[in-house]
Amino acid sequence: MDSIKYILRRFIGSSILISLLFIILNILGLFAFSYVTFVSKYSGDLDASESKEIRATLMMLEDKVILKDGKFTLDDSSKEVLHSNKVWAMLIDNNGDRVWGFDLPKEIPSHYTLTDVAKFSRFFLKDYPVYVWEHPSGTLVTGYPKDKYTKFNLTYTIDEISQFPMLIIGMLLFNAIITFLLASFIGLKMVKSIKPIITGIKLMSKGEPVVLQEKGILSDISKSINTVSKELQMKNERLRKKEEARTNWIAGISHDIRTPLSMIIGYSGELEESSSLSQREQEQASIICNQGIKIRELVNDLNLVSKLEYNMQPLDCNKIRVSVFLRELVSEFINNNLDNDFYIELDILNEDITINADKKLLKRAISNLIQNSITHNQQGCNIKVISKSDLDFCYIIVEDDGKGMSQEKINYLLKAQNGLSEAYAKGQNHGLGLLIVAGIINAHDGKLDITSIDCQGIKTILKLPLIK
Repeated sequence: MDSIKYILRRFIGSSILISLLFIILNILGLFAFSYVTFVSKYSGDLDASESKEIRATLMMLEDKVILKDGKFTLDDSSKEVLHSNKVWAMLIDNNGDRVWGFDLPKEIPSHYTLTDVAKFSRFFLKDYPVYVWEHPSGTLVTGYPKDKYTKFNLTYTIDEISQFPMLIIGMLLFNAIITFLLASFIGLKMVKSIKPIITGIKLMSKGEPVVLQEKGILSDISKSINTVSKELQMKNERLRKKEEARTNWIAGISHDIRTPLSMIIGYSGELEESSSLSQREQEQASIICNQGIKIRELVNDLNLVSKLEYNMQPLDCNKIRVSVFLRELVSEFINNNLDNDFYIELDILNEDITINADKKLLKRAISNLIQNSITHNQQGCNIKVISKSDLDFCYIIVEDDGKGMSQEKINYLLKAQNGLSEAYAKGQNHGLGLLIVAGIINAHDGKLDITSIDCQGIKTILKLPLIK
């Protein structure tokens, strides 16, 4: 939903900015057009298509029409400019008589009343667009061809002029509202098309099937998502069947091995205690029994790894007081004929820590860590088990001062936490005990961290959620 809101906000924002820019450009264009129109209408100036030469001639025409020897005359260069542009001109004295003319059409009168002058000064004279200029001897009139210009008379009252700012503000508000409504409509239409696609992508990321309607402007995208979803479902189904077959195979092999293995361990145990055998034969029977037990443990570990990886190991979670749990576990190690070269220390920093966990699996995880310290440090070492907590998590730490572990192997173990059976299948089972620990902690929504400084001992931290 957040992505939809973001797209909608961006679309509406862009539309509003574009519309505002469009309105501003139109206002600027209106003012520019009005300026050119009013200057041309009221000052008698000409549009930009006129040549610079005729502009200069008309602007100075009142000075070039002069009285000489009792007659008004115009210099030849100015006449050439007017003639080449088909502009005619005349001078009317204060009595209304035409006292001078140049290239006048035949229908142009020679005498004008005050009313006649008032009419053509703002409009046309015999359908010729004319412009009026002030002259010391009267009124100077310039005329243009009938198809050259048209003229309008714009008149406004004072009330209308005073309302003009409010009219502009109203127009701007109206345009803004229309723009917003239009942008919202377009945005909602776009969101309506995009929303199913976003929902489909989210479902597809969760592995769920997606079927979108393939219509509208985004039909190609919908079709592609449907195709990808179908292919993913097929691949997931094949993968599920494959993993299910592998899990069943491991479970079946484990079950088939247990029966003959139990017989081997049982009979070898009887031979070990049989008085009819020599001491050497009893020792050999003891070796067979111990190796059979190791094989049984490996089979159990492999089966547990497979169940943990695919979340098939049901958790029997109960409230556990960590201090009591750790004392029991450490006591079992100490009382189980622990070699004198190993010393286990328990440090409880908070007696009241409680967690919700599967006691059997958690005991297996911590036992594996302690046993690893014993197994991989045959020369002996000091082992320390610590429990502490913060506001949200319980931390169980198992550390020793033995030979430690290389950073390369630590990195491998941390990366292999989510691929336990795969790591074991590749023959990398030297750290299987730690991999099982990782699987158990992951099943409890916890986190495993392993450190070793310069291969001087190893420190493993189990981070588990507290009961609040």
